[in-house]
Amino acid sequence: MTNTPKKNTVVKKAVPPAKHCPYCNEEMQALNLPVCQACHTEVQYCPHCGLPLNKGTNTCKTCGH
Repeated sequence: MTNTPKKNTVVKKAVPPAKHCPYCNEEMQALNLPVCQACHTEVQYCPHCGLPLNKGTNTCKTCGH
C-alpha cells in the first residue's frame, strides 16, 4: 500500500448563533446596547451567563441565577 497525500482541508469555525430579542425575536444589531433596536424594549441580561432575561423575571431560565 502506498501512502496517498491528504488533501488540504479547510476547517470552518462554528459561527455562534445570532442573539435575538426575547420580546420581538428580531436579531439584536448592537449587543452592547441595553435596548432592542427593533422594538425599543430594554433588554436585561443575566450577569452570570450573559443571556437575555425574560420580560418581568429576575432569574435566568438557563442557569438559574
